[in-house]
Amino acid sequence: MTPNGMRILDSWGFNSDKARAVYAEQIRMVDAKTLEPLMVDSFTDCEKEFGHKMKFFHRADLHSVLRSMAEAPHSEQPGEPVSLSLGRTVVDVDCETGTILLDTGSIRKDLVVLADGIRVMAQLLCSSPSWIMIVVS
Repeated sequence: MTPNGMRILDSWGFNSDKARAVYAEQIRMVDAKTLEPLMVDSFTDCEKEFGHKMKFFHRADLHSVLRSMAEAPHSEQPGEPVSLSLGRTVVDVDCETGTILLDTGSIRKDLVVLADGIRVMAQLLCSSPSWIMIVVS
């Protein structure tokens, strides 16, 4: 996670230790056959230059902590807790009305976040394939 990303997470009260962060000091690209370094980039000055360290997370640990924050009661985290529905199949999305057709029925929301990663169904379903987040009024 870049220093800018860490700044945002920290402002939300994100607990890097709970997410088992590893401080990134360096990244290397090496030749696959000889293991000779092709590129070495040091992150040791990130905190001094950008105000936060560069950190690595296992994706599942990062998601777990973010989810627990999102679902936490108001007494533990600012804002209203959210209800996340994971593992559902999206059949169609009407970006104009905020209607999402799932394999189990349909729902309508004011905010639709399409984050299907490499499956890119969002690009197929919406008229603006460059959108990552679609706000519907």
